Amino acid sequence: MLSVRKHQKCEGGASRVAEKQLSGIVNQIAWAKQIKTRLNAEFDRVAKVLAFAASKRLEHDRSDIQAVIAILEDKRAEVMAKDQARLLYS
Repeated sequence: MLSVRKHQKCEGGASRVAEKQLSGIVNQIAWAKQIKTRLNAEFDRVAKVLAFAASKRLEHDRSDIQAVIAILEDKRAEVMAKDQARLLYS
């Protein structure tokens, strides 16, 4: 098994990285590591765009965008928690 990093948001918007073990054959793990890196970057990109959009809204209009960001972070956690390499690209 090889380890990959798991992105976790902390209070105040800071992020921390936790180690997560992947299971699978060497080629599957290599692909999964690349996929997770790209997916994490995409989650970050989308979250930044949504946060920027929310910053342009009036306070009472931000709740919908904040709800979407919360859903996005839940989905990130779900995807990054996968520990079987083949599940990421099959």
